[in-house]
Amino acid sequence: MDIFIYRDGETCGPFTRKQVGEYLASGSLNENDKACENDSAWSKGFRDWQPLKDIIGQVTSPPPHSELKPEDSTVSYQSSLSSWKTGPSDWLPPKLIASWREFAVILTLTTSPSDWLRPKLIASWREIAVILTLTTGYSICSSTAAVIQRWRGFSPVLYSINYYCLHSLAIEGAILALLLFFLHLRGWTMTDLKIKPDLKGSRESLSLAIASLIIAASPVRILNGLLGGTHSVHVVGMSHPHSGSSHASLILILVFCIVNACFEQVICMSYAFNQFAAKYGPRIAIGLMIVLRLSWHTWQGPVEMCGSAMAFLFFGVWYWQMQKVWPLILAHTFFDLWILVNSTG
Repeated sequence: MDIFIYRDGETCGPFTRKQVGEYLASGSLNENDKACENDSAWSKGFRDWQPLKDIIGQVTSPPPHSELKPEDSTVSYQSSLSSWKTGPSDWLPPKLIASWREFAVILTLTTSPSDWLRPKLIASWREIAVILTLTTGYSICSSTAAVIQRWRGFSPVLYSINYYCLHSLAIEGAILALLLFFLHLRGWTMTDLKIKPDLKGSRESLSLAIASLIIAASPVRILNGLLGGTHSVHVVGMSHPHSGSSHASLILILVFCIVNACFEQVICMSYAFNQFAAKYGPRIAIGLMIVLRLSWHTWQGPVEMCGSAMAFLFFGVWYWQMQKVWPLILAHTFFDLWILVNSTG
């Protein structure tokens, strides 16, 4: 007596009642098992597939929709049970199966451009390139110059912490003010910048700062252990104040950390990330944002840049999910404050 087993879109068989009984006895099938309950057989006299336990003992022939004809079935049920196969057409019509390029593009566009910026604020690539060049050009050039000096064996110019903070405040403050003025003319608001000072965001910032410090320090410690070196975080162009220098002003350091945090987060997150995400999705935006921020942190050296990259990745993923810049500004301020205070002793 022939029985055909139908599972996952395929028909196997024919099998005798004795064979089916053996498979049930061995545990390959169990009429009370949920997986086996989903196995159905088609028997002559029935219009459709029925549960296996209901039709054992009936003479069968395969249904019209079966993909496997009885005369072609030479594989035992035991072996076929572990090798069910499906074809592309079981999932999508052939015309809907995309190329890998299309699949990769669609994968990045998991959000709408309007989720990041209002349509009128989405700039052309020319405008984005000009804005980022003008706002980050000085920092990138200064960092690159420090790398070249170190590579050529030149000793860096030593500045006091007060001079360094005042110098950076003047440049970054002016650039930030000009950028905000331009964005205001373009119609940007605080909502578009994703900056909304609130108590909840302020509380989140402390956790972000601690997490980012741990994330940034972990790769540095691991690489130092593997390479046998010591790479501590430091400020380029600046060492501990020498004996004749004035003591560092904590108020000046605090103001510098706030301005520096606003400078980086507004440029990289409020402007660049939102523009990139509106054009190519948040995943690509995270990658471009990391490259942008590392470009003016090359002075740190390759080991510390790995730590910075992990911190930037952490900030990027967090911003992708939360879309809030205020906690990032405060977290960056705490991060810089910790680094500077520890760098100056």
